[in-house]
Amino acid sequence: MCRSCLDHADRQVRLAAIATIGEIGDLPAEPVLIRLLADSSLEVRRATAIALCRLGSVSGEAALERFAVSESAAERRLAAVAMAELGEESFLPPLLHMLDDRDNSVSQEASRSLSSIAGDDGPSLAAEMHFGEVREAWKSWAAGRRD
Repeated sequence: MCRSCLDHADRQVRLAAIATIGEIGDLPAEPVLIRLLADSSLEVRRATAIALCRLGSVSGEAALERFAVSESAAERRLAAVAMAELGEESFLPPLLHMLDDRDNSVSQEASRSLSSIAGDDGPSLAAEMHFGEVREAWKSWAAGRRD
């Protein structure tokens, strides 16, 4: 039932089907989901990458890593949001790299995503900190984790 909705003209129907497939673990839907990574809707591409990650497909993580270095700031920003939603520590390196993004909205979203994934283990960030200080706090935190 869900798979038949993946080609629906209504983006909201496609999004609901994608989310359901990811939640129920419909592994046979993986080839169709991979095709949706090229959908014209940015939200559909983001949801598809998340669903693929939830299915355990390497295609999902690879897609998010591609989105993280896209020419499109909107795509990079949504990659950071998706990485936070998944909450996997494997996304820390690309998110740390995104802190230096040329678009402030992307670097700020990367910082929020890092906070979401790291939780209480992340650096202490004061609300009045300038973003340069926030970026350096994250980089120091990451360097401390490697030691």
